[in-house]
Amino acid sequence: MMDHRLIQRTLFRMQLDSNFANQIRERNAAALSTTGLEADDLEWLISADWIAVSADPGGRRLSQLIGNVVAEYACSVSLAVDELGMTDVAAAFASSPEFHVAISCDRSLPIEFGGYLARRFGEREDRPIDSVLAYERVMVDARRAPRTAPVPACGEVVLAGSARIIGLKSNTFDRVRAFREDGSTASSVKGTGIRSVREKLLITTGERPHPGALHAVDVEVLSDSVAEILSLAEKPLGPADRAKLAEKRDVEPEELDDFFRGLIAEGLLVGSL
Repeated sequence: MMDHRLIQRTLFRMQLDSNFANQIRERNAAALSTTGLEADDLEWLISADWIAVSADPGGRRLSQLIGNVVAEYACSVSLAVDELGMTDVAAAFASSPEFHVAISCDRSLPIEFGGYLARRFGEREDRPIDSVLAYERVMVDARRAPRTAPVPACGEVVLAGSARIIGLKSNTFDRVRAFREDGSTASSVKGTGIRSVREKLLITTGERPHPGALHAVDVEVLSDSVAEILSLAEKPLGPADRAKLAEKRDVEPEELDDFFRGLIAEGLLVGSL
């Protein structure tokens, strides 16, 4: 029986990546193996009208798809072009392994685009652009779903799945916000240079405004003390853990537990004391 879903995914990949389409037409074994199609389905695909298969007048479908994906990484892409000279960084996504895996495996294109950018940027020293990308990637994740959090045992508290803590170069958040508000290139944003010191952000995933929409997301720059506590709470904190923390901070255990109760009431922690 013909697998229509796999054929549709393969056709979509062919329409958006002419190199891949040519490889299929030439029966390239590596390209054919990525389709998951049986021999009969592949023969049907190869014998199809190639003008119809590649139809994308003016590249409008590709431009729209790439535009929607890039929108969530606007600052990273702008910096990639301006500071790294990657003028092809958006257009080349459609021919990347990350794009083809996303379509083949029904994964999120924006999430895979973040991995693609990280690969393109390469393994270098921590630069401002890396910090911007880290911020935009975690925002993409937070808009799609709360993270998976450990389930606390009785007497434990843990960071809620709706909350994420991320450490970035100082002023990363302000720079991205200024870029999006200013509307110019990321490199031209003034007064928001990213410094070598660190800042911790609390990113919270809220409700969807309507079914099918992305989640609402809030961002807050944390003080060092609150950031430390919330970071520690990424793993469940039992009574002994909290007692050690209270001793380290030179406060009474009950005073610290009162603080934890407030965080539970705010929805940042879950558990019981």
